[in-house]
Amino acid sequence: MSEIVAKPEETYGLVVGIEKYYETSWNVKGGGPVNDALKFTDWLCKRGVLKENIRLCLSPLEENRYLVEQSQLEVEAATENNLSDIIENFLSKKKGDLLFIFWVGHGLLTSERERRLFCADATSQNWRNLDLNSLLLLLASDWFQIRNHICMVDACANYVLESKGRPTNFKGKEFSSGSPRQDIQQFVLLATREGETAKVNTKSQTGYFSQAVREVLEQEALESWPPNMEVIAEKVKRQFASLDKKQLPTYFYRRSWDGDFDIYRPTNLNLPEKFHQLNDESGKNASGKSPTLFIPNTTTFDFEVVTVNAQGRETKRWREQAKYFIESLDNEVCLEMVCIPDGKFSMGAPKEEFESDEDERPQHLVTVKSFFMSRYPITQAQWRVVANFQKIQRELDLEPSSFKGDNLPVELVSWRDAQEFCARLSQKTQRIYRLPSEAEWEYACRARTKTPFHFGATITTHLANYCGEDANQVYKQQTTEVGIFPANTFGLCDMHGLVWEWCEDYQHEDYQGAPLDGSSWMNDGNSEYRILRGGSWDSSPRFCRSTSRFFENPNVPDKEFGFRVVCSS
Repeated sequence: MSEIVAKPEETYGLVVGIEKYYETSWNVKGGGPVNDALKFTDWLCKRGVLKENIRLCLSPLEENRYLVEQSQLEVEAATENNLSDIIENFLSKKKGDLLFIFWVGHGLLTSERERRLFCADATSQNWRNLDLNSLLLLLASDWFQIRNHICMVDACANYVLESKGRPTNFKGKEFSSGSPRQDIQQFVLLATREGETAKVNTKSQTGYFSQAVREVLEQEALESWPPNMEVIAEKVKRQFASLDKKQLPTYFYRRSWDGDFDIYRPTNLNLPEKFHQLNDESGKNASGKSPTLFIPNTTTFDFEVVTVNAQGRETKRWREQAKYFIESLDNEVCLEMVCIPDGKFSMGAPKEEFESDEDERPQHLVTVKSFFMSRYPITQAQWRVVANFQKIQRELDLEPSSFKGDNLPVELVSWRDAQEFCARLSQKTQRIYRLPSEAEWEYACRARTKTPFHFGATITTHLANYCGEDANQVYKQQTTEVGIFPANTFGLCDMHGLVWEWCEDYQHEDYQGAPLDGSSWMNDGNSEYRILRGGSWDSSPRFCRSTSRFFENPNVPDKEFGFRVVCSS
C-alpha cells in the first residue's frame, strides 16, 4: 500500500458508537461503544482534524454526558436514515484528503456472509443496518470525492441462526455506487474474523479492540499524520496475541480500486467469502509452516557489477553485496526477492539524452521507500507453480510462453495475467506481492546511476539481450535464460532488454503532475493502457534505456511482455 498523503485540516471523520438500541435486550452489557467513540473523536481533534469535519453519531447514555459535553461536538442520532444521509448527502460531496470511519456497535454476518453493522433504531422486527461492503464500494467510486479511506470496525462477525428466531437473510441499507475510481486507497481494520464475537472489557467499559487501537494510535508522534495503518494493524494484532479473547483483528486494503482484485493481510483463519479465503493447504508454505505476515529474515549475496564507456568497452568490474530473502514456491522452485533501499532520484530523461522522448519529461525528484523486487523477471518455472495455486479471478495458462524453458522469462502474459499471478502469490504467502509502480521500476533499474543504462552510456550484447543493427554484435532474436548478464549495483539482473516488464500505472503523455512519492500513477491518465518498461529481446537500444516508456492495453499478451514482482518492506 502506498503511503497516504493527507493534511489534518483536509481530513473528515464519521465516528459511530452504539450501546443502546430500540431493542433494549440488545444493549451492550457493561457499556463501552459511546466511551470508545468519544475517545476516538478526541484523538482526531488532538491531531488537528477540524471539529466541523467530524460527524459524531451516538446512542447517548446519561453516564456519558460529561464526555459528550467535554468533546464540544454536536451529537447526532446513530439511526439508519441519519447515517445514510451523512454518508450520501454530506460526506460524498466533500473534497478532502482522507476519511476516517470508526464504528463501535453490534454486527453480524448474513447467510450471504456479508458484514452488516446495526444502527441504533434496529429492532427484532426491523433489523436496521448498513451493509459494510456496499459502503466501501461507494467510497471507492466516482460518486465520492474523498479518495483515501481508513475504516476501523469494532463489531461482531458471528452468524445469527434461524433456529433462534432471527432471520439470516434480511433487509438493510445497501449503498449504490458509481464507476470505480482508479486513484483511491482504502484500509479496513476489523475487530474480528468471520464467526467471532467482539469482546468488551466491562471493568474498563471499553472494547478490547478499541482499547488496543487507541493505545497504539496514541503512541504515534503528533507530527505523524496520517498514521501508517499497516504498522498500526500489526501492533494491534501483537497486543491481541497475548489475550485469550477468542478474537483476532484482521485487515485488508485495496491498494488501488480498478475492479481487478483486493490485497489482504488476513489473520490465518477463515475470511468472509467476499474476501479471498485461504484453505488449509494454501495457508501453508512449502515447509508446512503457517505463513508469516512479515518480511522474512534477510541474508546477503555477492554479485558482479560492470561499467562500460561510450564505446561499450569495459572500464570497471567489481563485487557488490545486497540483502535478499527467498520465497519458496514449492520444493524445487523459489523466488529471490532483493532489498531495494530507500532513496531519492531524478526520474525521467534530460533533453540532451540521445534518443529520449518527450514523454520522459519533465525530470522530477522522486522519493522512494524501501521495497523488495524479484532479482529476475518471473521465469516459466515460477509461473507454472503459481498458476497452479488457487484461482482468484481469472484462469492462467500453465504454459503461455512462445519460447520454452524453465529458466526463460515467462512471456505472452497480459497485465491482467500478471495481476492474477500477484494475487495468487499474495494469498499463498500472506505477503503483499504486486507489480512495481513505474517510479519504483525506474529507481530499481537505475540503481543510483544517471546514465541511459545502469552499466553506462551504451549497450552491448555482452551486457543485455536486445536487437540492433551493429554488424559487430550477435543478437539472440529470442529470450535467453535470466541472470546470464551482469547485475546492477542493487543486485537486479535483466533490467535492460529480454522482456518488457509490466508496471501498475496508467499511461500518461508526460510527467506533468506525476506522484513524487514513488506510488503508482492511477489517475488523470488513460486507463485503457498500462505501462511497460525496460525493452525486450526485439527492441532497439533506444527502447531499452532506463527512462524509456511503452504502453499497451492490459488485456493484451505478447511474446515480448513479461514482468517481475515487488513486495513492500
